[in-house]
Amino acid sequence: MDGSEYSDKIPANLKYYHTDFVSKDEEFLSDALLDHVAEMIQLEHGVKLDGKQYIMIMSDEEVDELAAHWDDYPDVKALYVSSDVLFTTKQERLFKNVKVYIIPDCYFDFELREVGESW
Repeated sequence: MDGSEYSDKIPANLKYYHTDFVSKDEEFLSDALLDHVAEMIQLEHGVKLDGKQYIMIMSDEEVDELAAHWDDYPDVKALYVSSDVLFTTKQERLFKNVKVYIIPDCYFDFELREVGESW
């Protein structure tokens, strides 16, 4: 969310986040929680995932697409990568000058353990 009527009127360096409730009864709780991982990354690292300087990668297909068009991303500062994604040797060389952060499973560890989706 890039501002709202409420937050646009606050004269400060402030980012306003609105989250949705995720029920523990959700059929695929881990998938529902992953919908909110971007906010967790932005809060922890103090960045805005903009797809240009700060990029989140959640699948092997996404990293393949990024690598195929790497020359179109001259200003990348950091990649935030799902622990399920594995870089090829070629991709590791492409991304060698960029900080790579693995998205921690611990963001929602308690919630997933509570409903038996993790142990």
